[in-house]
Amino acid sequence: MATGALTERIFRIPLPVNPWYKMQSEVATMEYVRQNTSIPIPKLYVFESSMENELGFEWMIMEKVGGHAYGDVKDTIGLPGKEKLYRTIAGWVNELSALEFDAIGSLYRE
Repeated sequence: MATGALTERIFRIPLPVNPWYKMQSEVATMEYVRQNTSIPIPKLYVFESSMENELGFEWMIMEKVGGHAYGDVKDTIGLPGKEKLYRTIAGWVNELSALEFDAIGSLYRE
């Protein structure tokens, strides 16, 4: 049943630095972090890692995640809110630091 709710998306075109490799690694890293941590990662709907398309750039369409930039709200958040935020971020950093890899480098999809 349709609810009438709209989901916003982000159409993102990264700078053409290390074309193909950067996009492929970013997608693989997002998937890996989503599967191996509780860190909220935006859903990726579709991407193109080749610059040989009508746009001439790599691109991705991903879920828009709600929220506010910290710089916009830092003066309005009380101490308990800041403590909760910092604890959440510290938990995410802890989760990331617990991930183990057998080599140094970038992640890529198989």
